Amino acid sequence: LKEKWFLLTGNIIRKRNGRESVSAVMVDVTKDHEMNEHLSMEKERYKVVSELSNDIIFSYSYRTDTIEFGEGFDMLFTGDSVRSGFLSDKSWREKAVHREDLETFGAICSIAESGREEVDEQVRLKTRDGKYIWCRIIAKAIKSRGDRGTEVIGKIMNIDRHKRELSELESKAMRDPMTGALNKESTRVFIENYIERYPDMPGMFLILDIDKFKNVHDTYGHLMGDKVLIRAVNEMRKAFRADDIIGRIGGDEFVVFIGNIRSNDIMIKQAKKLHEVLRTPAVFEEVTIPMSASIGIALFPEHGRSYEDLLACADRALYEVKGTTRDAFIVYDGRPM
Repeated sequence: LKEKWFLLTGNIIRKRNGRESVSAVMVDVTKDHEMNEHLSMEKERYKVVSELSNDIIFSYSYRTDTIEFGEGFDMLFTGDSVRSGFLSDKSWREKAVHREDLETFGAICSIAESGREEVDEQVRLKTRDGKYIWCRIIAKAIKSRGDRGTEVIGKIMNIDRHKRELSELESKAMRDPMTGALNKESTRVFIENYIERYPDMPGMFLILDIDKFKNVHDTYGHLMGDKVLIRAVNEMRKAFRADDIIGRIGGDEFVVFIGNIRSNDIMIKQAKKLHEVLRTPAVFEEVTIPMSASIGIALFPEHGRSYEDLLACADRALYEVKGTTRDAFIVYDGRPM
């Protein structure tokens, strides 16, 4: 026999003769009870899944402009787990979302308004300790009969560790494994990005060779030659800003690109700095190796508005240095090649 649930309601009726009787209605609520049990089980399953996956589930109602975050939100992020005025109040976004990801986050918030049924985006969110972490947000709009989004269900996944590991792998792939300088292809890409982003902001393109580097190999061996190249890159890094581009494009051939050069005086100063850095003798234990470099320089955008044009002009200047004294730098004179 199947167990059933009933709702019993009634009242006591007192008759004129003083006797009492009971009037009652009994309603079969088995289906409602089973539904409540099912909902309770779903909520518990929802909670367990969230805890096991470390994902934060959320739901948003367009009707009330309210978002509610599930288990784990207050362990990682600041603020209330239930927030009204989610779309109408944009001030909190600027505090909670990385400024470079505000546009992406806005697209997530207005998923139904934009006509999209679901989103899968990556943004940086601020944690309780003030740090930004990479999160993947997957959300899906639930449509009403009027085909207007009334609710959004989604989850926030902490992918910061994976994202940083991937970034580290990508960084390694972009770099010369021995010296740590950008490899040839990445050097080109980074300089082209600068040209595209700042088409009218002056820059300086330098190409250099280590003078008589073959003699180092012949005299001290390839291992010592590698140490000389590694040292050269480390010294260049110390001399320039973190966002200046340093790349290895050949055996002992390097490119340095310095952006935002606003005067000829600064250009000459930077060229002298690089020249002097590379003239410092390399000392390894009891071995001291005299050092110098030949440097050819092209100016952006004066001498070219592409990587290839700047490389060609700087290479022409480098050829002139090598054909004279070496251990010097020359700026391309603008003559046709």
